Amino acid sequence: FRTAHGSRNQIDTIIVEISDDQGIKGVGEAVPVPYYGYSAIQVQEELESYRNIIESYEITTPESFWEYLKPYLKHI
Repeated sequence: FRTAHGSRNQIDTIIVEISDDQGIKGVGEAVPVPYYGYSAIQVQEELESYRNIIESYEITTPESFWEYLKPYLKHI
């Protein structure tokens, strides 16, 4: 993989799965790259710090969930 920032043969990836009480699941992934200043471990720790906030919200739509999270993610 090559970009203007360099090339690499591998990179750590974060994969997240979220599900509700009905068993409906969603999966997402992120590839934290060094030129943005995040490592996979930092992203994992950040997600863990928001676990209660994420798990306490009853998701009705992706858009409403994103709006709910925005105040918590201002520094990103």
